[in-house]
Amino acid sequence: SNRNSDRRSKPQQRRQGTRSKTCIQKSKFDTAYDEAETLQQRAERSKGKHSLELFEKSRLKYLEALQTEDGMPEKMLDCTCLLAEVEQSMAQEILRANEALVCGTCVEDVINEAAIQNERAAVQQACSLFHAAVEHYKSTSTNDIASMRVDCLNNCANTLAEWGDAVVDSEQARPLFVESRMFYEVALQKEEDSGTWSNIADMLVSHAECEASCGSGETQSLYEKGMEAYGRACELCSSRNGDNLSALLTDWGSGILQYAEWMSEKVGRVSDAQIALEEAEKRLCHAVSFDRGSTAPHLALGDVYVAMAENCIKSKDFEKALELTRKAMGDGYDMALRIQKSCVDALIGNAEALALQAKILKMATNAEWHSVLDMAVSMYQKALESGSISGTIREKSNLFYNIACCLVGVGRIQEGLHVIQVLLQAATTTVEDVMRDEDLLPLHSMLQTKA
Repeated sequence: SNRNSDRRSKPQQRRQGTRSKTCIQKSKFDTAYDEAETLQQRAERSKGKHSLELFEKSRLKYLEALQTEDGMPEKMLDCTCLLAEVEQSMAQEILRANEALVCGTCVEDVINEAAIQNERAAVQQACSLFHAAVEHYKSTSTNDIASMRVDCLNNCANTLAEWGDAVVDSEQARPLFVESRMFYEVALQKEEDSGTWSNIADMLVSHAECEASCGSGETQSLYEKGMEAYGRACELCSSRNGDNLSALLTDWGSGILQYAEWMSEKVGRVSDAQIALEEAEKRLCHAVSFDRGSTAPHLALGDVYVAMAENCIKSKDFEKALELTRKAMGDGYDMALRIQKSCVDALIGNAEALALQAKILKMATNAEWHSVLDMAVSMYQKALESGSISGTIREKSNLFYNIACCLVGVGRIQEGLHVIQVLLQAATTTVEDVMRDEDLLPLHSMLQTKA
């Protein structure tokens, strides 16, 4: 009954549209424009705080160029598009930097009021930049969006989708995904390519997750449309255009996995979910065959086998479930670790697979469950000690929640209680969550006493 740690193979960064350039005689506009573009290119090659500083300088130079009002119309349009790109990139960098903050290995070092406030401020700042970028992309249209350049349409759609992913409130995210889809569809009418179909597929899966959290009846339709979009993206995929088939198949497999989890956990369609998971397995094995140097398809494949094992537990097929947890580690997470020894997602994946294996052994009254759960705790600790844990506060909280379940399972009750108390204080979990969780049964009376 452990909560998922939301450790999913992330979609590839949404593809930016192609910048167009027009060469004209130097002017005040051109001077500022050229400086801005040089700063932008330097920012794109940099990382972290330095990248953000360069993007901000570039943004100010693009604004300076636009204020001169002496540029040629086409170049002014380019300037507005590039300004929007910079604002979009700044928002992405702010969110990335916040998620990568690592403050220690103890729960209170990672989940605390300061971290929560920092994330809230980062999301607010990023959303403000996403909003500014969208407005600048829209301003390139002379009357309606049909008159926008295809690169601006795609970039505006990407920005709206990323903005929807960033906001915490699902009700606020919904209209952003709807508007994003509208821009993508207009872009596809102008120019159909694999990248745009891949981007719209990623967005539809995010929209489906959003609608699922709201209990909407649109969830299934959105997932299905997302899967169709991945299929069309694959049909159009061409290495001559710089498309990455392995990455696309990985995203497709991950999207099917999310759809399957919704079917299994939210609407009780376990048999349909199992069929979907088998389809995800095929896509991801195909992805691995195209790119054996990437950890992403292996991580996603491990996640699929874990989800399959969880479904087998529901049908009490413990032998099959154990076999699938071993496949999750051997064909999934261990393969990722062969490619990248320090892959923290693979360490966490192995820990989750071991915890599930221990649960299966315990249900099958196999005495080995305790030693396997001890191994899971050690694997989680190894992941924490890597110093590379990244993600939102919610994702990090879910990770520590799972660790607490394992600690309680091996009899380290006080340590598990401490983790849960920190999460309760941070309001990233609730007493109701804990009281419903059989893995935390020894804590129930303690929490009732404290209440």
